[in-house]
Amino acid sequence: RDGPPVTVAANRVRTMLRDAAAASMPPADAALFTGLVIGDDQRQTASTVESFRASGLSHLTAVSGQNLAYVLLGASPLLRRLRTSMRWVATVLLIGAFVVATRAEPSVLRAAVMALLTATAFAVGRPVHPVRSLALAVTALVLVDPFLVWSVAFWMSVSATAGVCVVGPAVERRLPGPAWWRAPMALTLGAQVGIAVPS
Repeated sequence: RDGPPVTVAANRVRTMLRDAAAASMPPADAALFTGLVIGDDQRQTASTVESFRASGLSHLTAVSGQNLAYVLLGASPLLRRLRTSMRWVATVLLIGAFVVATRAEPSVLRAAVMALLTATAFAVGRPVHPVRSLALAVTALVLVDPFLVWSVAFWMSVSATAGVCVVGPAVERRLPGPAWWRAPMALTLGAQVGIAVPS
C-alpha cells in the first residue's frame, strides 16, 4: 500500500513474520509468537489472553527491552566489527527500525531510549548506571509525550525495569546457591516485585 517508505518497510517486516509463523505453527502458537516478537496480538484468542492474565504473565506478551535486547544480541557479531562511531550509528538505526516495526509501543519507547543512552555512553567512554539511564529515559519521554503517564504499559515497563535494576541485585546478594542460578532468579523476582507496584 502507499505510504511513507518507513511505514511500508515496517509493515512488510510484520507481514513477513506473521506469514512465516502461520506457515510453520498452529494458529494459536503463531498468534502467540507474533505477540511475543513484535507485539501483534490481534490473532490471540480470548482464552490465551485470559490464561496469561490469570498467571500474572501478561507482561510477557508486551514487546519491550527483552525483545530489543534479542535484536541487538543477534546483530552484535556484525556490530563488533565496526569502528566505535559506525557501531553507534548502526546501533541507533537498528533501534529505530525496531521501534518502527513494533509501532512505537510505550514499553518499546522506554527500552529504545534506554538503549540509545547506553550506546551513547559506551561510544563516549562514560558508562551510565541503569537506574540513572531509566530516570533519564522516563524524564525525556514524559517531556516529549506527557500522555505516557496514563499508559499502563509504560508504567509496567518502567516498574519492571526498576525492579530488575534495584531489587534484583539486592535479592541476588541474599540468595543461596551458584551464580548461574542466583542471577536469573534475582532478575525474575525483581521484575515481579516491580510490576506489582502499578498492578
